[in-house]
Amino acid sequence: SYRMIYALSNAGADPNVVDEKGNTPLHEALIRGFHDTGFDLIQALFRIGVDQRIANKEGKTPSAYLEENPQLVALYDGYEDGIWTAVETCNIEETERLVKGFIKIDCKHNSNKTLLDKARD
Repeated sequence: SYRMIYALSNAGADPNVVDEKGNTPLHEALIRGFHDTGFDLIQALFRIGVDQRIANKEGKTPSAYLEENPQLVALYDGYEDGIWTAVETCNIEETERLVKGFIKIDCKHNSNKTLLDKARD
């Protein structure tokens, strides 16, 4: 359930953890498909700060597993590179918009820095 995503995030779970195939939770959600995982679960992953730029061991980012579902594609496009790009490019308006949308800002990126660390840099 998507509520479990928020509970795990609030308990400090890393949303970008990878399995033996290099897949993040977002990879797995999209591989299993929109109909099996649900829109709310995928949206929850974006809201807690999952990094959609992480490639698995096959070199595929989560976007490689997007279905041709207009609602899901719009959701993905709305968050694509999202908060990480906003912080890295000092885009204050976009950062504020995403933070207000309940994005977790203390998770670590593949550079082993949090968004707060990136903002300080």
